Amino acid sequence: MPMSAGAVAAAHARAGDALADSEFVDQVRDALIAASVVHADESGLRVAGKLH
Repeated sequence: MPMSAGAVAAAHARAGDALADSEFVDQVRDALIAASVVHADESGLRVAGKLH
C-alpha cells in the first residue's frame, strides 16, 4: 500500500521522539565521540517538494 510523504514524516517524528527519551541517543553520541573517523552523509531528502 502506498504511503503519503506526510505519513512517513509523522512516523519519523514519532520514532525520533521515542528515541530521544531512551539511552540509545546517549550510546550513539558516546560511540561517535570515541570513533577515530566519523562520516556524515549530508545528502537530503525531499518531502512535498522541500528539502529536509
